[in-house]
Amino acid sequence: MKIDTDVLKAIRSATVDGLTLRLNGTLDRKLYDRVNLALRAVGGNWNRYQRAHVFPFPQPTPLRDSSPPVR
Repeated sequence: MKIDTDVLKAIRSATVDGLTLRLNGTLDRKLYDRVNLALRAVGGNWNRYQRAHVFPFPQPTPLRDSSPPVR
């Protein structure tokens, strides 16, 4: 899946706390829909109570950083 630059920017600026990812600021609806699609593709589900995307497992660093992993 190719992720647009503006979607990556929104994800990188998000706050991660454990298994939750909170988007910072307010996104317009079209951008939010694309961000939500990308987050759902990697296992995140919106939780209305927590007001965050919740993942069933810790997210790997590449979700937060576009640089390739060091091996």
